[in-house]
Amino acid sequence: YGGAAPNDQALEDMGKDPFLVAYALADVGQRCVVTAEVSKRSQTGSRAKIPDVCQDLGVRSLGPFAFFRELDFTIDWRERLRPQGVPSD
Repeated sequence: YGGAAPNDQALEDMGKDPFLVAYALADVGQRCVVTAEVSKRSQTGSRAKIPDVCQDLGVRSLGPFAFFRELDFTIDWRERLRPQGVPSD
């Protein structure tokens, strides 16, 4: 997050985000950060967005949908919502 040592308000603003990024930074080849935050380069310091911090540190970050696509994650919601006895398409 750069800059001088954060004050109490800055620490509250950051929450646990620095720990999440640090965990991924410990093994950048095997870890990434999944976040719903969107890059906003104009925000810096304690208000910096996770994707921007990750990019600055060389940590891979993904949005939730990119994460699901990468894992080829699917659910059978059509089957679950289909009433009993109704044939599939």
